[in-house]
Amino acid sequence: MFNELNFIQEFKEYVKKLDIKTAFEVGCYSGELIDVLEELGITCKGMSLETIIPERVIIGDIRTFKTIEKYDLVFSSGVLEYFPLEEIPEIIKKMGYLSNKYVLNLVPNRECNSYMYVKNNLNPPWKSELDFTLEELEDLHKQAGLEIVESGHMGMKWAFAWGSEANKPYLVYVLSKIKESIRQDKNLKKGGRK
Repeated sequence: MFNELNFIQEFKEYVKKLDIKTAFEVGCYSGELIDVLEELGITCKGMSLETIIPERVIIGDIRTFKTIEKYDLVFSSGVLEYFPLEEIPEIIKKMGYLSNKYVLNLVPNRECNSYMYVKNNLNPPWKSELDFTLEELEDLHKQAGLEIVESGHMGMKWAFAWGSEANKPYLVYVLSKIKESIRQDKNLKKGGRK
């Protein structure tokens, strides 16, 4: 299992409040978040560069993905931190194009001291991933042309997996929606890249 169990439940409860019927996960490597949304009766699809559940996931890259389908929620958890910083606004914008309502991104929190201690001192395999403050993640959504609906923290119990001295949750999140001016962008209307 990739995701921590308490976070999976926290994510489920959060999405339940959004009142959505369809969802698309970008980077659904292990599929637990799709599973909990399906438990809620939400129709889900997902894509990933690689996955342990290839029978359920579109193998592909959001940067080149083209479809005319739209989803109430397009989300990623633990994905944006693996892309170059300068590419992230365009990825978020592309996620917005796939959305009828919301875009949700969750990324590692630079202000979680237990996570940062492990990252900086124990040389984990994910040492090179980016980490963010809440304000930085909000700014990336704004650069993509999306309106912030809500932002915050998730994964406090997950933070304790990194060490007993956790001070803040492991993840920051931003829930946003696409501005109509972006939706009308003719390049995006055709499913293309800018």
